[in-house]
Amino acid sequence: MKLLDQLPDITPSKYSEMLRARNEVVQRNASRRKRGLSVLPLPDKPEKPLCYVAYSDDGTYEGRLKSRSLAEAREEAPGFKIVVEEWVNETY
Repeated sequence: MKLLDQLPDITPSKYSEMLRARNEVVQRNASRRKRGLSVLPLPDKPEKPLCYVAYSDDGTYEGRLKSRSLAEAREEAPGFKIVVEEWVNETY
């Protein structure tokens, strides 16, 4: 994934909320089509939440960084390889 200088300002909870609202419109449109009514405008799919992740030189996952900009991420994890990945809930 391309390394971004600044991450989009969307949290996992906001993403879930936006996706839930979009799915609700999809369901309502299916019902409206069956009844012969015009469909409601469908919101665009929300952008997935991203985060910076640090990896060591040998490829070992070091962890998700709290930084929202590349400069802050490099300060937070000096000497590590920084990549942008989709935010994944790490609580199992």
